[in-house]
Amino acid sequence: MPNTPQTLISKYWQILVWIVSAIFVAGGLFAEFQYLQSEIEVIEQRLVKKIELLNSLDRRVEKLEHHIEYEKGYKDGQKDK
Repeated sequence: MPNTPQTLISKYWQILVWIVSAIFVAGGLFAEFQYLQSEIEVIEQRLVKKIELLNSLDRRVEKLEHHIEYEKGYKDGQKDK
């Protein structure tokens, strides 16, 4: 019986090593891509929070500018009387 599993393994051991190595490398690459994807999501969440904060601060500055202009106009109106 020349085609027993033992003789097939000893005959094609280099191919088996390549297959096992390829599977190992593919798993490592998959894990690395998953890690990078989670990092991107975290950075995106932080960026969204910063954008929301900037938008709220911009609205506050705009309200203050409107209030300052109102006060300026009110004072100018009082001086004319």
